[in-house]
Order: sequence, then C-alpha cells, then structure tokens
Amino acid sequence: MEHLERRLFRFATGVPAIILVAAISYAVCVEPGLAVEREKSLSPTKPSGISPPASPPAAVSAKPSLKILAEGDLREKPRPLKVEPGAGFTITIAKGDFISDMVVSDRGRPVKELEGVFSSYVLVNFGQNDYLIIPVFSGGAHCCSSYAVFVKPRAGGPARYVGETAGEEGGAESGVKESLVERNGQLYLQVGFPGFSYFHTSFAGSLLVNVPQIYYHITPNGLTINNAPFKDLYLKEGTNTESEIIQELAKRRVKPLAILNPTGPGSEVLGAIFSDDLAQLLVKRTIFYLKAGETKTAWDSFSRDVAKYYQSTRWMKEVFREVQETLNPKPASRPGSPKSRSIRRSP
Repeated sequence: MEHLERRLFRFATGVPAIILVAAISYAVCVEPGLAVEREKSLSPTKPSGISPPASPPAAVSAKPSLKILAEGDLREKPRPLKVEPGAGFTITIAKGDFISDMVVSDRGRPVKELEGVFSSYVLVNFGQNDYLIIPVFSGGAHCCSSYAVFVKPRAGGPARYVGETAGEEGGAESGVKESLVERNGQLYLQVGFPGFSYFHTSFAGSLLVNVPQIYYHITPNGLTINNAPFKDLYLKEGTNTESEIIQELAKRRVKPLAILNPTGPGSEVLGAIFSDDLAQLLVKRTIFYLKAGETKTAWDSFSRDVAKYYQSTRWMKEVFREVQETLNPKPASRPGSPKSRSIRRSP
C-alpha cells in the first residue's frame, strides 16, 4: 500500500516524494525566503492530505543583538595613561592638564589620533563586528561632546576609524551605553541636536537644549544620520510635550502680546526673545512633529495655539520658518551673496 501511494504521489508531481519533502524541509529550515516561493509553485499539484510544512523557528530570523564587552571610566586616571579595552585595541592618552591627545591603536598600529577631554569608553559587539566608541568633549563651556567610532571585524582584518558624530551640548559624563539604540536589527547612536540651545533665549534659560535627538546609523563603512526609523519616538515626544504645555498653562497668569518680545532681558544681545516658557514649549512640540515628517500637524497645532494663547500672531510665521531652517540648514552662502534675514536681530 505504501509503495502504491508513493507511485501515485510521483505520478501527480513528477518528483519522488521523499526528495520533495526533503527539499521543502530544507527550504523552511535554511532558506525561509525561498520556502514561500517553493510552496507557491508546488501548491497547484500538491496532493491532498499532505500537511503544510511547519513555520521556521524564531531563531532562524534572529537579528544581531548588542553585547557590552568592556567599558571604562577615564576621568580619574592619571596621565599619561594606557588602556587595553579588548579586541586588540589600545588607548593611549598623553599627559595634559585638561585637554589631552589620545591615540587609538590596533595591536600596536596607530589607527587615529584624537584631541579633547576623555571621560570613558565602551567596547561592544554587534553582529560580525566589534565597535570601540569614545566620547570626545571639546572642553568648551557648554559645547560640545561627540562620539568617535572604531570597528574591528571579527572575521579578521585591521581595525578602522568609522567616523565621529556632530557635537551635542554637555560633556557626555554619563558615558556611551545610554546613547546606543537597537532598532530593526540595526545599531544607532543617539545624539542631541545643539541647534536650538540659543534659539531666541539664553543657554541658561533654554528648554530646547539637545532637542531633538538625532540618530546615527553605525555600520563598518561609516556613520550616517537616519532618523526615519524613529518616527514613533518623535511623535511620542510631541505628545509628551503636550502635557508640559498643559502644566505651563495652569501656572500662567498673563497673556503676552506676542510669542516674541523684542525688548525683553537680553534682547540687546540675542534679539527678539521668547515672551515666556510656553512659547518655547510650543516650539519644542513643533520640532518633534517636523522631525516625524508631520509638517501639517506641526503648523496647525503651532498656529492654533499661538493665536489662542497670545494677543497677536506677530512673528508666528517667522518663528515657524526659522525652526524649519534650523532643522534643515541650507549650504553656506557664497562670499558676497546677501545674507538671509534673521528675526533674532529684528527690532
């Protein structure tokens, strides 16, 4: 009977049953993408009574996961200093009172020299590569901290300098781990954007320091800004800012003339400054909606609330335009070309 069933199966498909089953099993277990196509091509002639192959186990499609291999605090270590984090890397910091020179080497071969104030490092594994990430503080009063990234392939080959992020405000004292983000099987560095730190306010009075977060995609070939996978986080930040706006409104006692005040404290240096903290929060929400790609929502909510909570809409369009230009700066003007008008210096 079993022999007869096999003959019938062979007649129906033109392929020996045991080979067909083995091929499907191989495709499911080893080549999940091909399994779908093979099932489609075989389904018209598949004999009835044959159970469909089981779904591939979750482990087959497992994505790389971040592993912390080593981390270190460099702040209290005397200079000169030599540290070996692992994976063949060596960190050498020359003697310096504050700003120092650092050389990152791979098994004795210099890879890159850095200059700054160095507080920490972290060595991580992600997929087939190990990455050494070092915060570099410029030593300025507020700005800036960047992240230098090095890669060492586990398959062999020399370590390479991948690149360095743009600077964010602050000294990166918390280290690197908190800035590493995994999403969709890829590794990112989260870095604050410093462009709004003095946006119509002093640094000390700003609610927009390091707003928004920018995401650098880390690969062995370089660092590239890619914020698209984080739209949901930008929208969430916009919603969180709504709560801040409600809290600020509850404390408010005066309805200012406009969103900007051209004669407020510090205006002789900064130009027209925000009339109150509510204005900053309205801009903060706008920033997050724009980063999420929701331009209409950004403008509708901003224009609605400026008209509602201020006595006039003066400077409303100009501030919105400035936010857009700050998030998406144009190339620098050529020598001799007219400069764009900035309401920061407007009377």
